[in-house]
Parts: sequence; C-alpha cells; structure tokens
Amino acid sequence: MRLHVPAILLALTTSYGHAAPERPSIDRTIHMAEGHVSGGTNRHWLNPYIPPLTTSKDSRIGLTHRPYRGVYFRLLKPENIQQPFLESPAGMEIMDRQEYSYEMRPNGDIPTRSTSGHMTLCDPSGDLSDDPSAAPHRENTNPYACGVDGADDCYDLVVITQLGNQHLAGTDVHIRVENPKTADARITEITTGNTVEGNVAFPGGSFFEPSITGDGHLLVHRTDNASFSWRHPDGSTRSARSDIVYYVNDNPDNFEACDVRQFTDRYPIGHAPYDDTINTRYGFAMHPFETLDNRGDRQVLPDGFGFGTYPWIDKSGANITFTSIGGRLSNAGFPTRCPPEVQATYGGCSGGAENSPLNGRTLLGLWTRGKMVLLDGMINHMDSMEDVRETAHREVLLYEPNGADQGYKRVGDTRSRNIDVMPNGNVPNTSFFDSNEHRFNYFDNMRPISPADVTWLMSTGRSTDEVVFDDYVNANGFIVSHMVQQLRINAQNSVKAILDGHIQNSATSLDWNKPLSARMTGEGRAEIIANGGFTGKGYWLDGNNIGLEYDIPEQPQSVLGTPWYYGIFIDSRNNAGERTLIAFPDGSQIRLQNSDRIAFIDSDGAQVHTLNTVDAIPLSGWAHLGFQLNAGNRTIETYINGYKVDTFNSGQPLFTLVPGTLTIGAGAHGTPSFRGWIDDFKVFSETVNPEVACNHAKGTLAGITGSAPSNWRTHASAFPADSHSEISDVLQQFGQDTYSQYACYHDYSDDYAAHLQNIPNGMVGVREAINFPEGPLQADRPRPESRGNSFCLSCHTTDGRGGLDLDALAFRPGVMAPYDDRRQPMQPDPYVYGNIPASWLGNGRPNTRLVSNRQNAFNVDHYLLALAGGTAPEPEP
Repeated sequence: MRLHVPAILLALTTSYGHAAPERPSIDRTIHMAEGHVSGGTNRHWLNPYIPPLTTSKDSRIGLTHRPYRGVYFRLLKPENIQQPFLESPAGMEIMDRQEYSYEMRPNGDIPTRSTSGHMTLCDPSGDLSDDPSAAPHRENTNPYACGVDGADDCYDLVVITQLGNQHLAGTDVHIRVENPKTADARITEITTGNTVEGNVAFPGGSFFEPSITGDGHLLVHRTDNASFSWRHPDGSTRSARSDIVYYVNDNPDNFEACDVRQFTDRYPIGHAPYDDTINTRYGFAMHPFETLDNRGDRQVLPDGFGFGTYPWIDKSGANITFTSIGGRLSNAGFPTRCPPEVQATYGGCSGGAENSPLNGRTLLGLWTRGKMVLLDGMINHMDSMEDVRETAHREVLLYEPNGADQGYKRVGDTRSRNIDVMPNGNVPNTSFFDSNEHRFNYFDNMRPISPADVTWLMSTGRSTDEVVFDDYVNANGFIVSHMVQQLRINAQNSVKAILDGHIQNSATSLDWNKPLSARMTGEGRAEIIANGGFTGKGYWLDGNNIGLEYDIPEQPQSVLGTPWYYGIFIDSRNNAGERTLIAFPDGSQIRLQNSDRIAFIDSDGAQVHTLNTVDAIPLSGWAHLGFQLNAGNRTIETYINGYKVDTFNSGQPLFTLVPGTLTIGAGAHGTPSFRGWIDDFKVFSETVNPEVACNHAKGTLAGITGSAPSNWRTHASAFPADSHSEISDVLQQFGQDTYSQYACYHDYSDDYAAHLQNIPNGMVGVREAINFPEGPLQADRPRPESRGNSFCLSCHTTDGRGGLDLDALAFRPGVMAPYDDRRQPMQPDPYVYGNIPASWLGNGRPNTRLVSNRQNAFNVDHYLLALAGGTAPEPEP
C-alpha cells in the first residue's frame, strides 16, 4: 500500500522537477562511518578501508601528505588480511596501528613550508622492483636486510617538501621494521638525515598533495589554483592558472631518482600531451586530453590548459586522477531531514558544507586514451560536499514513498580536514587519494575479486573500492555508460562542471565516431549518490516520458562490416505486457514481453523473433541482457545473465547503428516503454567470448561437476545443450578440461555477492582457460605468443601506446616469464627485497627464510607460477 504523503511534501517534490524512482533493489549504505564527532569515543568505519598514503615503491611504508600535528610514518601489512579484502573486517585492518602514536614520528625535523606545504615519499630504488640490474651504483635496495643478524628490513627513502623560500627539498629518512613481512611487523626506528635543497624557487601557489612516479623523476601536485609563469619548449615564457602542475627535467635520466635538484621547471598539467620529454615516457601524456565543452561537443584541451584538483599519479605514470565536481546538498533539489538515529543520539544535526569541486574522482591517461572519465562506484559515493561528521549526515527524499518506506536515504561523509571528527587514525583530508595498484597481488586476499582483467583497489579519505578499467582500455568501445554525469570544460573561461541533462559515454575507441554522451529526456535525472545501479549509480526509466538518447554519427567505415556486442543491466518494476527497451536508429527494437520473453522488432514494426529468457526477469531485481551480433547483424545470440539462451538468424540486418538516434526507454516508438532502473549500457565493436559475455553480466564462467550445489546444477540444466557444448568446443580446441555443463556464476542480491574467490565447491572456474588458452604463464617457459588471442586484442592494437601495442603480446624466445619485463596488469612487481619469511607466499613458499638483495633477488614468479611439468618450484633466489 502506498504511503499518503503530505501535500506540502508532494508540492516540494514536484517543485524540484524530479520524478521519484522506486527504491533500488541493491540499496547501498551511502554513509561511510559512524560515531565520528568531536570527542566521539566510538568513531568507526562501516567498511574495510586502506587510508590514502604516499608510499614506498613496495607500498609498505606510508606517509600522509599533510602533517597531522607532526610527521607520522605508517606501516601497511597485507599479511593482516585473512580473507578477500572487501570481505575483511571494517576499518583499517591492513594498518600496523589504527591510531597515531609517538613511535610513528621521526627523531628529527623534516623541513617544510608550514601550512602551505605538504609532502610526498619518494623511493630512490623504485626501479629495482622491476629489474635488479637497474642503477648498479645504487648502494641498497628498498628494503634491505639490517639490524641484528640482518633480521630487520630497512628503508632509505626521501621525503620531498617545499621550503619557506619556495625551493623544493628532499630529506633522507631511514626506517627500520622489525618482524618484516609478517603480521607482527612494526616500525621501530625512524631517523632523518641530510636535506638537499633544490636550486630554483617556484613562487606562487601552494605545494599540496604531491605525488611522484616510481622512477623518481616526475612530480605532480596541487597549487591551490595559482597563476604562474612557465617556460614553453618554443622558447617563450607563458602564463597559466592551473591547480595541477608537474615538474620534470628536460633530461631526467641525468639525475638520481628523488633528487629535487632535477626539478628546474614547473608546467601546467595541460601541457603534458604536448611535452616531448614525457609524452613518450609516461603513459598519462601519450594521448591528447579530451572531454566535452559547454555545448556538449568534443573538446581537445589546448596546450597549457588547467583543470581538476587533488591530483594523484600512479607509480608508472600511466594514469592520473583528480576531482572535478562538488556543490552543496542543499542546492541539489531534494528535501532533507536529520536521520532519526542521529537525532536520537546527538539531539539533532549540524555541520556545514563546501561548494568546491572536490568530489567526483576522475580518471585520465593511458587507460582512457586521454579521455576524462568520471568514475562510478563507491570511490565516488556522493556528489555533494557535506561535512564528514556524523551530525552532518542527512536523509534525502530520493525515492517514491511506499508503505512504511518514506523514500528517504541516509547520506554523508564527503569532506573534512579535521581529523578529530573522522574515524580514528584517518588521514587529515578526506579528498586525498591513493592506490596500492597491483603491488600486493602476490597474496590472494589482496587480489581484486571483480570478474575483470584490470582492477585496482583505490582509496579516498573516506572509502576503498575496486575500480575496474576493462571498459575504458577496450579499443573497441563505442558506448560505455555507467550512468554517471557527463563532465564538461569550457576552455575559453575555464568552467569545469557537469553537462546538465547528459550521461557520460566513457568508451575510448579511436576507430569510430562515438556518441559524445547520452541525453536525458523527460524528467530523467542523474543520481547524486552511488545508488540505483547494479554498481554505483543507475538511471531510472518511468515507462512514460523518461529515456536516454544517443546521437549516432556517420561512421568512417561500414557498421555492418564488424561484429557488435550490446549489453545492459535492468531492474524491472513492471513485467506486464510488452515494453520497448531499446529503439535503434534503423527503426528496429528490442522489446520485453511479460517476465520471460524478448521480442525483436524490425524497421517496419513487425515482430521477427521471440525468445524465452530461461531465467525469468525478476520484478524488482537485477537481470542482465546481452546481444552478440555477427554476419552483418543477421546472426543474433542472446545472453541472459551472462549465458547464451538463443541464436537467431535474421533475413535482414537488425539493430544497426546507422546515423540517427538510439533510445533506451521512452521515445517516439509509440509503444509502452520499460519501467525500472538500468545500468551499464555497453556497445563494443567485437565478438566477445563466453567468459567476457559473463563478465559483462558481473559473473564468471564455471564448469558444473556432480558435487556442485543443487541449485546451480538445476540452473545449468535449464539452459540449451548447445550453449554448453559450444563452451566445451572452445575449451577442447586448446586442450583444456571440459565439463558437461557450465553456468555464469553470479549473484545479483548485493555488491560483490558473487566474485572470483567465492565460486562454490563443485564448480570449477574456466576464466583463464578461455581468456588465456595459450597460458598459463610458467616459471620455466617464455611468455606464450598471444598476438592471435582476440581477448588480448581488445586492448592491444598495432598503434597502441605505453605497452598496449602488439609487441607486448609477442613470443620472446629464450626469455623465461619471470625475467620478462612485460607484465600482465594484475601481476605484482617481480622482485621483492629484504627479509623473505619462510612460507611467506603459502606453505613451503619458500621453505626457509631468505634474504633478497640485488645480487640474489627474490623473484615472486618462481613461487607463484608453476613449472611446465605442473609442479610449483622451490628455487633459490
């Protein structure tokens, strides 16, 4: 029964012009912590969390950018994590200490620029994690064995700051760790050494959130939107206002890593793609930077243009992130109230908000081919800049009231620089950002669990989540809409905001004229929190006047000369009768019929095919629909929840991307349209393999054995026998094990309910057997030839840059996999130094304690990769 809403509330809702969606099926918690108020004695996180620190190359020694009543060094211990990270206990379980303590402070001063200066940690031996022969003159690796009997690990690092005279400075810091690489590890010594001062002053602006690449030669930071002069390669001196800047020497390899004397020039971030010193060296600068302008047209940013704030760059310099949107919740257009729990505990709500663009973490670089991509998911859990303390939490009227459900959603925790009102031990700014990237992936519990090929755990000062990059790095992407807002930048007056009324298309193919964005129609709205979608944000279709429209341009090649894959998540709220889901520009349509049938409609409006979904489309619950088109759009394979249920051979092309408008939901098609939430609408110009089809449905393929759970045996038996045999044919072709039946293992009840590390007993994952059949990597064999692997070729191209070319896939005779400098995205760095405890990587891996140094470097591949004979080796390092 619907709740009677007071007229005043209805008037409020109507006045803001928002159609109220029904509450999402996956209704996430959108506040990150509780008890965090001034003087609170139970300030705690609600989810597992890694604080965003600037770290040593091995990611174990951390330092916060902004000193908190002094400088504190911290120790990350992945050995603490005893289950997949996102399933580990809430809080900072990975940290040695969850509170700041005197023992974390150095014994001497690290000079800095007071409140206008932050700091970053630079590891001068960072390149040795990839190659022990690099920099042979360097005395030590990081870490190296030290202390009594060499039982401790020591680090010699450099803290980079800016001094009061605006010169950069690098201070040597020696750190000793007892019981290294164990759950009992702790920092026992922090000693400061010499400070080296740079030769050049950099007046104007602050030195905030600095980060440096792993080679110690590219420094990035925030200026607080300063104006400054800079030297252009054409010999001129130019002026710029840029919040993000970088430093690099014209000849970086002439200097030692982390030597601040190399930094003689400061550049606006927009110069990077035009800078010949870095645009072939660091992946983030290898493509022009682009987004949309205030009219919604493609905008390639001009040389020297400034954008973004709160920057971070990864250790290889392949990608940068920054924040791009913000604003106050009070200006978002929704009624709010104090959450009843907060009212009961504290007697009411308080707390303010900022109006700066310090939310909306955005990715740009090699993996997006220079395109600005606003990220989805809990890394961007909320758009508005509300104070982080619990008394600043609010309930927002976002959804249609229904019975006892009044439609409100509790939100909070986005912005603070006051550590006393954050959960204990947090960094002193919630807008800080970091990722340990792939560096702890030698432990299964630190490996990402999403069914994807390129995923990192990433953290802001309020949340940690997995960020999947596969859709962005795919060279065949035509449409990728995760239902987040579209960014815009006006290069004439530097306006940085969202493009009102548009949803982002984050596809990055360079071979097609892609739709620039999706236009919201009717009373469509972009969500202001990471809710409504299967992952993060979704988009509500009311079945009446709300839709999404993609303008399909003229293409440089025939769209019928390539295969196409379409995929979409739907959370249906009306399963009665026939509803149009997608209308294509050629006039054909995909319609849903009741809860168990899909109809294909041709351009004349005639129904040419219907199919049974096998898995019924739930009422108020997620389902995934996938369509693989081949043979000039005449052969259409339909996937339901990641598994093939039907093949249709059409007498005419269907669903063709001719110039015109592609519409999801309401449009001019004259039939009732889909009502419910949608998410992850994707279009790729490729044939996906069965595993990738399942991955798009957020699952992974598994063979069904006789001991599989009965519900999965029943599930698999309902699908066509041909679908099972086709997967067996693929596996058999490459000599892989086969099964009589398979299933796309998935669970749509919650985030990460089904993942790569909780496949049930009796079900056998076949992911690698399908995606990498020429594998696996073996410790005593070269990396196999993969230039014929279509899965690899979705990202690697003949003109790919920064390791995304075809040479990355080529066979190199005589170079064994552990010593090949090419790494797959999820492989950890090959070399680890210092003390290696017995059984560190698992029982008997290694058998005894070892000491790793440059002369006898410990290569993790020897313990993670099997031998060609199928056994795990136990070599000496």
